[in-house]
Amino acid sequence: ILAFIMIAEGEGVSHAGDNFRGVSKKIPGDMGFDWMGMTKSLSEEKINRYKTVEKKNGRAAMIAMASLFALKSIPGSVPIMDVIGN
Repeated sequence: ILAFIMIAEGEGVSHAGDNFRGVSKKIPGDMGFDWMGMTKSLSEEKINRYKTVEKKNGRAAMIAMASLFALKSIPGSVPIMDVIGN
């Protein structure tokens, strides 16, 4: 699993210096991973909507994981967890 993540991340960022110099041709978040061809029948508007929804869900998951890590490492740092009885 970790090897797959490393390969995917490496392909996603291209050469690190390209991003800072402004010569990168890759679009953030677009890995070109549609091996089943599921987006061919969708309109551009619907594809953009799905991309937005995926970004929002990913951000919510990152916030949730960060709060769980904070809860375990810094007691009392996530007040809602104290309320629901963790």
